[in-house]
Amino acid sequence: MKKIIAKFSHKEYPIFLGNNLSTSLDLFLNIYDKKRVLFLVDKNISGILNKNKYNKLIEKYDYILVDSGIESKNIQALLDLINILDDKNFSRDGIIVALGGGVIGDIAALLASIYYRGIGLIHVPTTMTSVVDSCIGGKTGINYNNKVNLLGTYYHPNAIFVDINFLLSLSERDFNAGMCESIKKGLIYNKSLFKFIDKNYCEIIKRDINALEAVVEHSINIKLELTSSDTFEKSNRLLLNFGHTFGQAVESYFKINQNIARHGEAVSIGMIFDIHLAEYLNIKNATKIKKHLSDVLKKFNLPTKISELSKSKINKSTLLENIFKDKKRTIEGSRFIIPTSIGNGKIVIFKDKKVLKKIISSLI
Repeated sequence: MKKIIAKFSHKEYPIFLGNNLSTSLDLFLNIYDKKRVLFLVDKNISGILNKNKYNKLIEKYDYILVDSGIESKNIQALLDLINILDDKNFSRDGIIVALGGGVIGDIAALLASIYYRGIGLIHVPTTMTSVVDSCIGGKTGINYNNKVNLLGTYYHPNAIFVDINFLLSLSERDFNAGMCESIKKGLIYNKSLFKFIDKNYCEIIKRDINALEAVVEHSINIKLELTSSDTFEKSNRLLLNFGHTFGQAVESYFKINQNIARHGEAVSIGMIFDIHLAEYLNIKNATKIKKHLSDVLKKFNLPTKISELSKSKINKSTLLENIFKDKKRTIEGSRFIIPTSIGNGKIVIFKDKKVLKKIISSLI
């Protein structure tokens, strides 16, 4: 088991990375009275908990099975959980353990951040997306009005336990969608990670433990590097939004329907969108970068056009409107992250609707 220390300006906590970490988590929880611990458990993983020895662990404590569907990431689900905690008279020195994917992690973290103005939190991410991205950096959130994470806070956990074994049970689609977040980090910020994924994609797809650990550890360290000095997303952390402005416009267009577009699949198309913009802005080698990225995305069966997600007729005006509703926009225009080379990128503000609509047309 490896231990990474996450250091933020106002909080420091451990991230444990390894296999079969249920015993380690149990030891960590020994410092808490059992009545002060509540597990929020993803219903989708209830069938594999026995295999990973987490079933005996959660049975030692109080736990709630939570639907991990995107429809659960809403204000009513949050209020329902608040009412459960209140009915249990859950104390302000209690701790919530979020055992599941990104939906569980986001809503559990938001719950922990506002209940009694903040209680303890532990993340045990179980999907590729949550492991390499969403559990790190302190973002919490729920969707509202068909907008991704419109409501949320910044709140760091007491610890994170990254158990690689959970990744072995993921469907191919969910695994690949999560890999998009690591590809994104490599392309926009860390050339060595991008090259590692490109070179070792066969081992990664086969879920070789050593290859997975390398991708996960590298991704976590990049996320920490970009977030530890920019918790509130004012500067370098914005690079992590590469592909997200248009990607989230696509998600909103399909009303955040995960059957049509997983988050990573939408971001995959969003990254290609951003490089089209880089081409328009005459960024040197943008076309070569786009070709290289497209080749890597195809290795993981990730889409580069909307037609790969849905054959329905696409309303370009609605997609354009969604871009300008993006929560990262400024009064000057929408923010996009464009690569300047593999491993480097910059933030641009752009509002020429004719150009953006032309790019949309090329991705349909």
